[in-house]
Amino acid sequence: MSKTKNKADNIIIIGDGAVGSTFAYTLLRENISVSIGIIDPSQKKVAADVEDLCHTLPFTKCCHQSVYIADYSDVKEADLVVITANAPQAKFGEDKDRLGLLQQNVRMMTQITTDIMRNGFDGVILVVSNPVDALTQVVQRVSGLLTSRVIGTGTLLDTIRLHALIANKLRVNPNDIKGFILGEHGNSGFINWSHLTIGSIPILVWLEKYTSYDCYQQLFQELEEYVRKIGVDIFADKGNTSYGIASCLVMITETILSENNRILPVSVYLTGEYGIDGVYIGAPVRLNRQGISQIIEIDLNESELAAFQKSAEILQANILALELTDELALLVE
Repeated sequence: MSKTKNKADNIIIIGDGAVGSTFAYTLLRENISVSIGIIDPSQKKVAADVEDLCHTLPFTKCCHQSVYIADYSDVKEADLVVITANAPQAKFGEDKDRLGLLQQNVRMMTQITTDIMRNGFDGVILVVSNPVDALTQVVQRVSGLLTSRVIGTGTLLDTIRLHALIANKLRVNPNDIKGFILGEHGNSGFINWSHLTIGSIPILVWLEKYTSYDCYQQLFQELEEYVRKIGVDIFADKGNTSYGIASCLVMITETILSENNRILPVSVYLTGEYGIDGVYIGAPVRLNRQGISQIIEIDLNESELAAFQKSAEILQANILALELTDELALLVE
């Protein structure tokens, strides 16, 4: 995969639902030089969406942009494939746990990945579909690509939601907040409080010096509960989440294509980091056009490290519990 100057990068979006469509629109409005192909079983919908998206091109400031109806033969020329598709029946269960979607989506993801690879794809795959950590592992195993070239959105959206809420509560600029949510994009994810800062000041120091909060633990619990449930609540009330995740996809895409080596918390395959081995999970990484160039190991405190490893155990258990079909036999040793 190589970068050609003064030429649009090729992106294929698989899945033209709310997330895929919003991502395409947001990407065009960011004035990034891209050629976007969209694949979806509903050709009629894709055709209408492509026509609609083309009507935004006169408003952009970038002359190297295009949108078209794609099929799997087009992935051969793609730099990045973004999978946003979900099985038609996929929805959160009564337990409001994203892992409940795994059985519904895994066969569809296996077929999509097979179609991608049989058409000569040689770039980076970015997985959005939930449960994103487990499905990213499915995609990597089926594709046979290096783990560094198969990435999930991980806990980036969770992290952005956390920053937005902290900024609102403490009346600070979200860009001044640094820190991650790590682990599963789901119920077992956790906030890395020990390294979260505002304007380079540790959050506990900030709260003590610049706010009137007396009970930090109550605030922390409120923030954790918000991040854990807000995505499911939005999904329940409007049928999807789209704007936040689309913005995260643009951030990841721009980081990969521009080779700016930004550090983001995404789904990455760990091989001993944090005492975790053999599972995709949300952790900070350095990204460039080759995918993941480096996994960043944060010095977690004892309780955070335990939470991280517990989250990994939950994800590993779900991967091992997948029904062993011929397509999925390679997911277990």
